Amino acid sequence: MLAAAKAEMEDVEKMPPRVTGENPASEFVTLKVVDKYISDRVIYCNMRPMEKLQELMEGYYDIELPVQRNTGRFVYYGRILRSSDTPAQLGMKDGDEVDFFDF
Repeated sequence: MLAAAKAEMEDVEKMPPRVTGENPASEFVTLKVVDKYISDRVIYCNMRPMEKLQELMEGYYDIELPVQRNTGRFVYYGRILRSSDTPAQLGMKDGDEVDFFDF
């Protein structure tokens, strides 16, 4: 069994490095969603830069029970976000804040 584990480690070491164009720490961005009407409501969302913001939006509605689906707007630096937008398209960086306005 030890020989099999050693052989597997050697195979892993022979694999070429994964090239992403950036360091591995930037493969995910952590976005902070803040409800502008309820100041203590903050949600953090980890996502890939090319992942649609629909995941963030649906996750927010799933977590925040008093908020009805599609009853608010997600805003980033004054721009209303669409579910088809991605963090990469908008130049979002780790720690950026998305505001949620319930109406």
